Amino acid sequence: MAKSSDILTRRLRITPFEERHITEVYLSWLNDRVLMRYSEQRHARHTVESCRAYRSRFETEPGFFWAIEEMEQGLGHIGNINAHVDTVNRIADVGLLIGDARGAGRHYGLEAWIGVCGFLFGNTNVRKVTGDVSRTMCRC
Repeated sequence: MAKSSDILTRRLRITPFEERHITEVYLSWLNDRVLMRYSEQRHARHTVESCRAYRSRFETEPGFFWAIEEMEQGLGHIGNINAHVDTVNRIADVGLLIGDARGAGRHYGLEAWIGVCGFLFGNTNVRKVTGDVSRTMCRC
């Protein structure tokens, strides 16, 4: 599966998740019991090592893992979006997290979702996109 370059929307840069995105702030989102209360992430304590391991899965498994960076207000890394791809059935299951509370109510999650769907349908063999996003989890 081809890897992605940046996806640009009106206010966001959706860029492949890199080591530089693994920060104390990012770890605080993943370990926030309230933010993660509906996520499967709530079952683990996240560390730099666990984040590196998760990121490395996308090097061998079909799919994509992006950081969402807000550009208009200068907020930087505000969340993540991923797509696990079932290559046999050509289905991408998209997961989304807006972790930065400053992004609440600004529809960044929707903007990222639309950008990623455009990428998947325009640049891969995906025929269907699925996903489940909790408003509380995403602070959308």
